[in-house]
Amino acid sequence: MNAIEIQFQFGREFRTAKLESENYLTFEFLLRLIQQTFSTCKHPFTSFIYVDDDGDRVTVSSELEMDPLREFYFRMCQEQLSSKPILKLQPIVNRNHANLTIDTISSSPGDQNNQERKKYAYMEANVEHILSSGKMLSLDMLEIIGTGNSGV
Repeated sequence: MNAIEIQFQFGREFRTAKLESENYLTFEFLLRLIQQTFSTCKHPFTSFIYVDDDGDRVTVSSELEMDPLREFYFRMCQEQLSSKPILKLQPIVNRNHANLTIDTISSSPGDQNNQERKKYAYMEANVEHILSSGKMLSLDMLEIIGTGNSGV
C-alpha cells in the first residue's frame, strides 16, 4: 500500500497533503482531506478539478467520476517509475452559499402570478442594493476568472 502525495491549489494558495493508502483514493476521502487541508475555509467543498493527459480540466463531483482520475493517476505512476507522481487537484467550494433555487413551476394566472412578480421584483431590488453598496463581508478570492479593459 503506497501513500499518495497530493498538491492542492485553492486560489493562489498551494498546499500538500498525503493519502496514507491508494485505497483511500475515493471522492469522499479526497473531500475530507481537502476540508482538513483548508480548514479555515468557511464554505463547503463540493468537487475538485484535475488536468488530464490531454490538458483538459476535468471536474469530479461524485464517486461515479473517480474512475478516470484513478486511471490517470495510476498511468502516471507507471510512466514515472523512478519517483511517485504528485496528484494535483483544484478544490471547488459551493458557490451557492444561500442555497438559492430556481422555481420552475408555473403558477395559475391571476392574483397569485402578480404577487409572485412583486416578490421577485423586491428580491431583485435587494440584490442590486447589496451589490451596489459594496459591503460584501463574506467574499473569498478564489481565482481570477477573467480580465478586461477596466479590471481583473
